[in-house]
Amino acid sequence: MTVEEQHNRNEALLFEYDLSNLAKEFWFGPEEHWELAVANAKQLAVLVKEYYPVLSMSAPPSSIRAIRELMVAKPLFRKASLDIDSVITARDTVWLIAYNTERLRK
Repeated sequence: MTVEEQHNRNEALLFEYDLSNLAKEFWFGPEEHWELAVANAKQLAVLVKEYYPVLSMSAPPSSIRAIRELMVAKPLFRKASLDIDSVITARDTVWLIAYNTERLRK
């Protein structure tokens, strides 16, 4: 395993840990799951205004792709939304975002 792969794995584990803590803090039921999306800064702002809680992390596109692949297989997530290639270009910073569509901001 390369250093970059290990770093991405560690970031995915940390993201999963933070999601687990948020789920406990906000009393998620066993039937509630996170949606996982990849977005640019504008799309992140829209999701943060619409849903609560939201967890996000920014990284270069190559790291986000790898972390997303590690996270999609986890049972915490219902689906992976937003096509990653429609959001990013090679030099953009992108965001990996987790939110619950049933928990709208009031």
